[in-house]
Amino acid sequence: MIASTSLLNGSNESFPGVYLNDIGDTMPSHIDTLQILDSTPLMDYNDIVQGLYISFFGRPADSTGLTNFEAAFATINAPKDIQVLEAAYNTDTDIQKLVDSFGSSAESKALYSGDTSDFVTAIYQNVLNRAPDAEGLAYWVDAIDRGVLTQSHASFSIMAGAMANGTAEGLIDQQLIAKKIMLGSDFTSAIDTPSEANSYNGDAAAATARAMLATVTPTADPSTFKSLVDATLDFLQANNTTTEPAPIGNVQAESHGIAVALIGIVDLAGVVAHLSH
Repeated sequence: MIASTSLLNGSNESFPGVYLNDIGDTMPSHIDTLQILDSTPLMDYNDIVQGLYISFFGRPADSTGLTNFEAAFATINAPKDIQVLEAAYNTDTDIQKLVDSFGSSAESKALYSGDTSDFVTAIYQNVLNRAPDAEGLAYWVDAIDRGVLTQSHASFSIMAGAMANGTAEGLIDQQLIAKKIMLGSDFTSAIDTPSEANSYNGDAAAATARAMLATVTPTADPSTFKSLVDATLDFLQANNTTTEPAPIGNVQAESHGIAVALIGIVDLAGVVAHLSH
């Protein structure tokens, strides 16, 4: 169960956006993903949740996980602008619990068994298709290792910073992230049969979906996404060895490590209490 999460280790430090000015560090000015110049909002909870799945796990959300997390964010009336949401994390324990649940999942433990450097590098690859530069890597590793940031918050902040970077390279990064979220959304919405839901289950299926997203470039043509999604789902179904049907409806989505049971949501505590694996 993911009933308790690390909420910044009780730190009183404030870190709006991804600058984290209060931790006593000087942010390298050239780190392209960290210059927040303007707000680039994600327009709905679908985009927010897909962005969290993509940044932390490198794959699209499963159907039930998407529905449940959208409902959880709506229940607490979370901001739909990614910059406002990232800033709200610092003071809103409900948002903290939802975001940090990604880092407490079984999938997280399986993916990120290495050191913090490996984790940060993987997040950069998930979000930006590249490794971090040396100073950026050192900055994020230090913030995580000192408990200023949880891993989940760091992954969210890296994505949020990239979405608001107004440099020339940053604008290209924004296009890449937008295309990844678009493809992820197309993939999840295309899972509309029990066979497809069942096939998007387990480590091999998750790896296939990651490989699909890794093909996206900033100049990718969205009109090609449907054929890519169809081919990926066909591959998953053809290679599916799962005998148990994937859970659907209002119970849980534990096929990839996060399960959110929404059995008549009353408050966030009830949601987080049902996060498992």
